[in-house]
Amino acid sequence: MSGLKRHQADYNANYALEVAIGYQGEDDANSAISKEAVQQKVTIIRAKDLIRLLFLATPKQLGLNKLRNLFDTCYAPMDVKKWIDDLQGETVENPPYYEIIDLIYKLQSTDNEPPNISVIRHELNSQLNKSFSTAEITSFVQILSALVPGSVSIEGTNVGVQNKPDTIKSRIAHLINTDIPAEAKALYSDIFK
Repeated sequence: MSGLKRHQADYNANYALEVAIGYQGEDDANSAISKEAVQQKVTIIRAKDLIRLLFLATPKQLGLNKLRNLFDTCYAPMDVKKWIDDLQGETVENPPYYEIIDLIYKLQSTDNEPPNISVIRHELNSQLNKSFSTAEITSFVQILSALVPGSVSIEGTNVGVQNKPDTIKSRIAHLINTDIPAEAKALYSDIFK
């Protein structure tokens, strides 16, 4: 723990994280690893929980604010696991990913200027009778960009698609069917209908 805290101080980092396959006493609040993690405020996570967290990021809309809560409140491995279990159990509204793809394509096909987040937000809110914020739309486009790089892009506030919507949607479907582990497939299939 002292090495992690020294590294955190050397780089003026807000948080410290340690990842390992497992820890002796990981299920015991009174174990040395749990007590030291809480005392030193170092988040201790098992590799399988980190993998689960990564696969939950898209379907559970895990942004930096929500992730900050993990690092601010969870240190012992069992607390981190419980936080991830709770995240997995959360019900979130499915983002309009496919509508965003269609809208970006339509707007960039009819204008000389690339569409920006504000225009996407305004059009999407009107089309779906919703009130998405700029931050939400930005997050949705960033998720799409990470999920299908080279097909959806975001640069500053400008967004774009580099393929027709059907091509992008088929790439997403292919990704879900081939690259997503079986235990996470249902979560992804539900949000990309």
